[in-house]
Amino acid sequence: MTEIIPFKFGMILGRTVNIQNNSIGLDIFSELTTTTIECPSKTISCEAIQSSADVNNVLDISSDMSLKIKAGHLNMEGIGTYIKEERVDNTLEIMLRAHVKTMSETLTNSQPKNGWKSRGVTHYIRSIVYGGDLVARICTKSTDPRIIEVIKGNVKAAFLTDGQISSNTEVRRNRNTHLSEMNISYYSTTLEGEIPTDLGGLLKALMQFTSEVKKINGGKGSPLMCELVPLNQLDSSIPVISNIRGIMTKLGPFEEKYDDTRDAEKMLKKFEEDNLASFTDKQNERCMNIQQRIGRVLEHFTDFIANMDLTQTKTASKLEHAANVYQENIRRIGFQAEVRQFIHEVEASRTAAFDLTAWKAFIFAALASLGILLVKNHH
Repeated sequence: MTEIIPFKFGMILGRTVNIQNNSIGLDIFSELTTTTIECPSKTISCEAIQSSADVNNVLDISSDMSLKIKAGHLNMEGIGTYIKEERVDNTLEIMLRAHVKTMSETLTNSQPKNGWKSRGVTHYIRSIVYGGDLVARICTKSTDPRIIEVIKGNVKAAFLTDGQISSNTEVRRNRNTHLSEMNISYYSTTLEGEIPTDLGGLLKALMQFTSEVKKINGGKGSPLMCELVPLNQLDSSIPVISNIRGIMTKLGPFEEKYDDTRDAEKMLKKFEEDNLASFTDKQNERCMNIQQRIGRVLEHFTDFIANMDLTQTKTASKLEHAANVYQENIRRIGFQAEVRQFIHEVEASRTAAFDLTAWKAFIFAALASLGILLVKNHH
């Protein structure tokens, strides 16, 4: 079974790959015969982001790759940054990906070298697809739900028509919907042009993106995706090794648990650094308890991700074990919910203590004033 994976540095036609650990092997063909097919197309995805699944869908990244990127075991320049970014509370986040395909190069009728077989590889690269990707993350404090549809409509019009129709109508009409109060982060496989800092600049970049892609690599653009073929197709004596789809479908829910644990750890650490000096003994004890349970779960999660091999059936039981450790250690619906509750209780107790101190001060002041009046009346 063939596999389609994102291109990474070092991948060329005819080179071997090990899908068990994402490593790149050697060139096994003495001469390469290739066919180039033009396949011009462009698509755009634009969605409000609430979870890792939303990010993965927009970026067209599988959960196993997303997990490895987050854990630091796989590097994907540009797009990887958006996978690792944390969600921000009380912020509407919208992510878009404009994807352009120009052509594909495919290896045809090539014979492998003598003695080409080697251990530690499972597939070879038969095809590479070229084009370009533009990714943007838009954050706004606006609570107006119409803003999502406004942005979607504008970016799709700007990209799919190359700006041939007006895409500024809704922008002008909605100047009072906080469209100007945005933070935009941006990545593109094209290096030329201004980096957009507002919606108008982003629309301009989308209008020009297809033409910018064609300025690279003699019109081909950048390598984007690779088609991997099992080595078994070159020699039937080699066992077929492929990812087990049943395990891959379970990685989405696992990634949600990993995100919850990882983000809760960061949230609690920041709050502790800012407030540890004011913790009561009971609060400090509770904070340590949450940290210990989070640490226990992360230890199992990181070990699973580091050794994750989707071609092995035993990976399913390892995944289930890691997920069970999570369930055994959460006290509420998740670690983030527990950390938020802890932060709320600490801040509430501090406010109550402040109110009590202020009330005592008021009573003492009132009593002191009453005492002065009594003394004056006595005289």
